[in-house]
Amino acid sequence: MASQTINNIRFVYPDSPCFVFNPVPVRALPVGQGVSLDRLRLEMTGNGGDSFEVTYSMRYTATVDISEYLQGLYTGMLMGADIDYTSQLGYSEMGQSVTIVAKALNAAGTVAAQCTFTLYTIWGSLKAGEKFGQQRKVTYFRGYPFSVGFYAPHSGQIIIEDGGSSQGLETVQKGLLFMGISDITSDNATVLLSYDEGDISAMLPLVNINAVDVCDGEDVYLRWIDRHGFWNYYLFKEGNVTRNVASDGLWHRNDLGLWEPIYHWQQSTGRRQNLTRNDVLPVCAPLVDQETFDMLQDVTTSPCVDMYLGKDENDEPKWTAVTIEAGQYTKDVKKPEQDFVMNIVLPEIPIQQL
Repeated sequence: MASQTINNIRFVYPDSPCFVFNPVPVRALPVGQGVSLDRLRLEMTGNGGDSFEVTYSMRYTATVDISEYLQGLYTGMLMGADIDYTSQLGYSEMGQSVTIVAKALNAAGTVAAQCTFTLYTIWGSLKAGEKFGQQRKVTYFRGYPFSVGFYAPHSGQIIIEDGGSSQGLETVQKGLLFMGISDITSDNATVLLSYDEGDISAMLPLVNINAVDVCDGEDVYLRWIDRHGFWNYYLFKEGNVTRNVASDGLWHRNDLGLWEPIYHWQQSTGRRQNLTRNDVLPVCAPLVDQETFDMLQDVTTSPCVDMYLGKDENDEPKWTAVTIEAGQYTKDVKKPEQDFVMNIVLPEIPIQQL
């Protein structure tokens, strides 16, 4: 936690980055004698100019969880529609800086102390004990659209080491970034951040990319947003589709009409049909290691999962939203490799109704 003390009032707030689906507490408390506080006012402004202002009553101290207000600054996200798989670098819409002005008011409504700070927020969450910013491992399936996401903890130059070659890209600022990948030539590549720490130049490895060739077959390619705000991608083996047809009203009756010999049907036949159809597609990632298993587990709870449908006439990738069937997933911690299996619920198929 970070803090500032102004006019004998201490403001305490989280370190950056913070995740908007975890508690984000902001606290104000007196640290001197004779300080009386009545209200705490918070003014929050995001990258896009959207803002919230909230005021809380307080007795001696106030602690406010602003996570829901920060979530509101992410309304209107394009959810992957803006990903350019041919571009080198871009800032992800899953992260943004939020400027917060905290004002401690006395009983007369006068500002006793004011503190301004900036939080870098991410549209995601951390589980208890989890660390963010560690080097990630991802798999690039050649021939499929792919981007890699990473967090730059400070400004520096992005460098890609591809086999024996090294390529320096743009200088970036602190934040959540993504990069379209289409030309990894070696089996392993690394994305690094080069920065100066005092008089010493340092290299921070961000992502290790494992590139694999793909044979043509009945495979299912998915992308999804994980709990850290990154887009992930994986190619699954396809199983047998289960097609579920349900009825919400179905009957067929003879209204005593005559057989029509010309059109070969019986007139005055009453019918009503209201059916729905949902297809469930089982998929499998065979023999993945423990780290990849954990990465794939996030797809089962992701709020945004898309299935690849190929490319359109402009050679742009096409995606359709799908959901993952709820269920129980067992990870054998004693096995170095194991299958990851899940069921994809495909979009409902429109059916004519009578």
